[in-house]
Amino acid sequence: MLHPELWIAVFATSIIFTFTLWIKKTFFNSKTFAHIKAYEHSKDGVIILDKNYNIIDFNPAASLMIIHLDRSTIGKNARDVLKYYDNLLTSIIGHHETQLETKSGNFSNCYSVNSSIIYNKSNKINGIIVTLRDMTTYFEAMNKLNSLASYDELTSVHNRRCFVACSFEKLAFAKKHKHAISFIILDLDFFKYINDSYGHQAGDKTLVTVADICKKCIRSTDIIGRFGGEEFVILLPDTFTDEATIIANRICKDIEAYDIIFENNKIKATASFGITGIDSVHNETLEMLFKYADKALYQAKAAGRNCTRVVPL
Repeated sequence: MLHPELWIAVFATSIIFTFTLWIKKTFFNSKTFAHIKAYEHSKDGVIILDKNYNIIDFNPAASLMIIHLDRSTIGKNARDVLKYYDNLLTSIIGHHETQLETKSGNFSNCYSVNSSIIYNKSNKINGIIVTLRDMTTYFEAMNKLNSLASYDELTSVHNRRCFVACSFEKLAFAKKHKHAISFIILDLDFFKYINDSYGHQAGDKTLVTVADICKKCIRSTDIIGRFGGEEFVILLPDTFTDEATIIANRICKDIEAYDIIFENNKIKATASFGITGIDSVHNETLEMLFKYADKALYQAKAAGRNCTRVVPL
């Protein structure tokens, strides 16, 4: 059973398709077409051009989507009027479907654009009909779904699946160019005690705080992910092991120094760090990075926690 929004989309599409068929059977009488009520009140933008790309007509929805369209543009060439809309012109001239994004201040809208050639009774090109459908809500929903699929909802860092996918790409690039790469695993110390003593909401705030501290200490090209309950992982491309160790020590000290305030309680958290890396990637895998960093993490915990240890590849 189709979702109600899909029924609406199908119905709107059928209206435009019916209009297109109707135009093909007539001699492209734009005045008659323009006065059809459904055309005037359609939520889809419709622009009608002659065979030389001159603007014959457009409905109100189109003028709201394309601010350069007004009554003064009737008779003008679309290549001049729409010169600021590259994707739209590409669709018109190439007669294919594309996407168009327009911006107004801090707001942007996304449209699906489709251009169809209109033929007369002699099967000669008589004009072009361009339809624009507002897909902003759809794309926003898709972006939200992609975000939910890629990021940990609590801490806003990559989730496990996305971290692995992004790391594979970074590792492949490092292998191709024989670059250095480093890897850090950090695990919060005695995290269960925080949950048991102050509640799970306090534990959540601790995780968010640690994630924020990590993000402030790494570069935009580095990848951070939440890999387990209280375990985070960081991949550092073009980074030697001694450099990664400096970063891990900085994060370790910043976590220890931070006072997490929850319901008038001051919570102190610490973390243990395992570090590995290689100066030039050849055939090393992500699984190897995990394995060696995990060994280093075990050494850090055995050494009393709240410290860093390194096991090179």
